Amino acid sequence: YPVECAEGEVLATLYVCTFSNGEEVTLEIEDSEGNDIFLVNDLNSGQIVYFDLCLDPNECYSVNMSNSGGNTGWSGGYYWIVVDGVEVSSDELDDNLNYENVIFSIDGGCPVPGCTDPEALNYDPEANEDDGSCEYPEPCEENSIVLTIETASWGEEISWNLEDSEGNVVAEGGDYVTNSTYTIPVCLADGCYTMVLMDSFGDGWNGGSYSFELNGEIIAEGTLEQGNMQMDVLAVNSECGEIEIEGCTDPEALNYDPLATTDDGSCEYAVFGCTDPEALNYDPEATIDDGSCEYIVSGCTDPEALNYDPEANEDDGSCVYPEPCEENSLVLTIETAVWGEEIGWSILDSDNNVLAEGGDYASYSTNTIPVCLADGCYTMLLLDSFGDGWNGGSYSFELNGAIIAEGTLEQGDMQADVLSVNSDCEAIEVEGCTDPEAINYNPEATMDDGSCEYLIFGCTDPGALNYDPEAIVDDGSCEYEPVDVEGCTDPLATNYNPEATIDDGSCVYPEPCEANSVIVLMATEIWGEEISWNIVDAEGNVVAEGGDYSSNSLFTSEICLEDGCYTLNQFDSFGDGWNGAFISLLSGEDLIVLSTLEEGSEGQVGFGINADCEGDPIDVVGCTDPEALNYNPEATLDDGSCEYPGVYEGPMYMLTGQETVEPVFILSPNPGITHANLKMTELNEDENVTVEIHDLSGRLLFRQDYGRDISTLNIQLNIQDFATGIHIVQIFNGDQVHVERLIKQ
Repeated sequence: YPVECAEGEVLATLYVCTFSNGEEVTLEIEDSEGNDIFLVNDLNSGQIVYFDLCLDPNECYSVNMSNSGGNTGWSGGYYWIVVDGVEVSSDELDDNLNYENVIFSIDGGCPVPGCTDPEALNYDPEANEDDGSCEYPEPCEENSIVLTIETASWGEEISWNLEDSEGNVVAEGGDYVTNSTYTIPVCLADGCYTMVLMDSFGDGWNGGSYSFELNGEIIAEGTLEQGNMQMDVLAVNSECGEIEIEGCTDPEALNYDPLATTDDGSCEYAVFGCTDPEALNYDPEATIDDGSCEYIVSGCTDPEALNYDPEANEDDGSCVYPEPCEENSLVLTIETAVWGEEIGWSILDSDNNVLAEGGDYASYSTNTIPVCLADGCYTMLLLDSFGDGWNGGSYSFELNGAIIAEGTLEQGDMQADVLSVNSDCEAIEVEGCTDPEAINYNPEATMDDGSCEYLIFGCTDPGALNYDPEAIVDDGSCEYEPVDVEGCTDPLATNYNPEATIDDGSCVYPEPCEANSVIVLMATEIWGEEISWNIVDAEGNVVAEGGDYSSNSLFTSEICLEDGCYTLNQFDSFGDGWNGAFISLLSGEDLIVLSTLEEGSEGQVGFGINADCEGDPIDVVGCTDPEALNYNPEATLDDGSCEYPGVYEGPMYMLTGQETVEPVFILSPNPGITHANLKMTELNEDENVTVEIHDLSGRLLFRQDYGRDISTLNIQLNIQDFATGIHIVQIFNGDQVHVERLIKQ
């Protein structure tokens, strides 16, 4: 039920986000008298939960965060509290703590101690409770000067100090609030001073400035345009020259001082070389390491050895040499491209004994392997652990300087090649299904063994009237005994049930609209419960609203609007936009609004009904994915038309003995003109599968129930008679609902 707050209270939403160790998280909220008003703990890991709270705007609340597991914090988890779309408090429990407390108030109900006297030196404009800390200036017997600091953005980066002619700091300040004014009394004798301007980030004061006023007149003013420091002259009833600063004035030097006016001979310059004392070529004069350091690398330095290390520069005696070959000394070379670690191979004799094998190579590498074989016929077995071939890798056998065999694995996970060593060898006979039309076709088979299996389409549901026990693939042709369903059978009623066959008199009809009848359609995707909207007329009155939808669903309603100008306000409670959901408004046959909230917590579009109004209520529809071939950078609403390179649009088959990765959902071609192919896998066989198509007004254009006991759906939809534009396709599989947009050209 909706939360109803008492008079004087406001409705707030508390969000808690956990990552790992959610069961250890505890969050407690107390009022100023120590009363518990909320407690949550024992949460799941990796989730976001939210709660509605009623809070007093003038109360000061305390949020107590704890972790029952020890000083490990919330592992990156956090909370935040929102009132009317505005965040009033957020924090997390740091990794090195098991308890932390923060306070917050909606309308300033928490005490802020500090000096509340504007005449004091340390006046705090944000303090609302004086703590007795006010400090006042000593009486000035010299020149009473007022320094004014004006901040713009990033006020906390600003600081300054005022130095006399001997370099002593006579006044200083900093760490200000953004977009604020500060006045600081300064008592100075006649003379010359230096005003040092500083910025901790190094990008200047971003529009902030300073000024000195004496007896009602400005005697100095300025700003730090850029950089992290600047020195200005302050003359108090004196003639002062330019500031002389000694330092290195050469911009090429390491210690170049851009403020220096006189070179003091201190410039230091970079010397490139090896700065590591452990290196063979260490240079004690070098100040900057240029990557030239050389080190001792121990290993086998003999190229003739089996374990030769080309990077070794000091032989450690580890070289291993092949045994002398009294037969044929062959060299097998394996050249890898990408995914070298997937490659494997074996050499088999005529009795299928493994004589040599290898694999798991580095990508883009050359690997030479000595092989000793007698004259005869052998099998070179090529393997790929992923099953997509060697991706450009290859092998070759060399005997007495001549290549006697070479090849590659173009695709798949295995291939057998003939290796002839000083012999005439026949091709390898592989038995299997040789018919490409069969579902178990083996492209490596050279002899058909009669095992071919073929697809048989038909109705595979034993509960259907036309069940075909020979069918392997369901073609959607199943027919069932009609079942009487009571309900409202009138399409004009607001509670029309398209599945009802017997009218039970329950039909409810909308009140007659004497103005303009407008159909509102909301199509949601994920996080439908975050979405809400309202329509406001020119006087600011809310004339229609909706929200708190379920995800991956379609909702239609009818509203009545007078002629005039309106504003559609779109809201998202989480603040990340509508995640692909969209809203459309139709008046008669006219589409007057088609819009989405791309990002953020709110947005709006203006529109008119029989009136000229400002606004652009029709979003640009197209492919919004930058990775797609037909990406449209001007599109704000994705229409499902994105096309990608290498996407397989043909029929789907299950290959015997090999895992096949199939898309969960394919709707193509999209856009379409006469038909669209709908393919879906991984269906729940215990639940019915139903497909519906609606237009943007919510009108049902197509509906078909395909029954249960199917895991894959592969049908063709006839859309030739559909109107041009966007349509909504919904696939129901028990509690699971999938929604896609279909474009009819």
